[in-house]
Amino acid sequence: MLRITSDEYDNLCKEWNSELEKAEQDIAEHSQAHKEFSIALSTLLDIAGRANELFEISKPEQKRQLVNFIFSNLKLEGQKLVFNLKMPFDQMALLSKSENWLRRSDSNRQPYGYT
Repeated sequence: MLRITSDEYDNLCKEWNSELEKAEQDIAEHSQAHKEFSIALSTLLDIAGRANELFEISKPEQKRQLVNFIFSNLKLEGQKLVFNLKMPFDQMALLSKSENWLRRSDSNRQPYGYT
């Protein structure tokens, strides 16, 4: 029967504890990133939902910043304003036209996020 020495055991414990600490640190960093992403997404959705209201009450410089934040390639062609939406506003506009608001299913035909 093969046995390890107490020194080998201690070394393995140190390695394992080091890996465990690293994994816990990674989890904490990912949790913080998730919180920051959620805050940014919430702010972005708030801006998108209130863009007209924000524009109306803003000063000229703030209006310029809001327009530059949402739009790119603004052009006036005669009486028509031509523009492109910046990311992620272009994706929001596409999703707003979609009728498919259901979550995608996993391989077991369960919506993602449900057990």
